[in-house]
Amino acid sequence: MAFPTAGTWTLDTDKTKVSFVVKNFIFKSVPGTFDVASGSATVGESADDSSVAVSISAASFSTGNEKRDEHVRAADFFDSEQFPTIDFASTKIVSDGSSATVTGDLTVLGSATPVTFELTSINIDGDNATFSASATINRKAIGVTKMPGLMIGHDVPVTITGTATRS
Repeated sequence: MAFPTAGTWTLDTDKTKVSFVVKNFIFKSVPGTFDVASGSATVGESADDSSVAVSISAASFSTGNEKRDEHVRAADFFDSEQFPTIDFASTKIVSDGSSATVTGDLTVLGSATPVTFELTSINIDGDNATFSASATINRKAIGVTKMPGLMIGHDVPVTITGTATRS
């Protein structure tokens, strides 16, 4: 896996999405997305000198069911009026040259929870990079507690895929 050269890389918000799959009523999978509002990666000479920050629009929550989406955006779940963004800021990046993990604070509803993403792919073409990173996030741990586990699963696989350009 090739890693970007040192510098600041800015996410292309039109080409970057956060996707997830939630289990509903134990057996039904409900896929959805969030839009990325902004994001950047500062790549240093080593992983210790690098950082990632991403801001996600809470109001962009979408599963293709407008009634459900409006409910999830409301105060019962993400309260997107009071908390318009979901933010991730790295605290530690570990790379062995062939793989990498990015650990950081995911701030949802004003509270930060540590989350680790695994970088699953990265492709570099000059000053452009495409990437994918995945994590499993426990929705109760991040404060999204409204429904019981039988109605909505607790563990939510999340993937961010996108494009970044060296600034």
